[in-house]
Amino acid sequence: MPLGGFGDVWRDTQVYPRLGCATEPAEPISGTEAYLCCTHSIWVREKDFFVAIADHQMRWSFVEDASGLPADAPLMVAPVPRSQPCFPATGRHGWLARSPEWAETCEGNAWSDETTFEGAMQAFEGGWLLWNGNVCFVLFADGTWTMF
Repeated sequence: MPLGGFGDVWRDTQVYPRLGCATEPAEPISGTEAYLCCTHSIWVREKDFFVAIADHQMRWSFVEDASGLPADAPLMVAPVPRSQPCFPATGRHGWLARSPEWAETCEGNAWSDETTFEGAMQAFEGGWLLWNGNVCFVLFADGTWTMF
């Protein structure tokens, strides 16, 4: 049974029937996140992958980080001033925004700075819980998600 905040989320009636039992204990994670113009991009340092959470489709996916950038690469910063809501994404999140899977919808752009986070992640029979230090994402194995 998940503990703490993960336990609170797991007990929700729209969560536990789909997630099932925990298969591993929760583990601390860290990384960076940015809002690309097509998805919320969360890079998990310990796993060296992105969790791409598409708001408009309510879909998510794991994407291996093949950017080749070191873990301590400089963070992407939004240009100031800017005339458009979106700007060319840089760094590892820029790599994701231009990757074959996301290039067509992201067009290589972001609308937020890249920020760091400290959180936790836990695997379940039917998906994962991911806390970014602010909200908890419920990532169901069928590719759908919700947030608490």
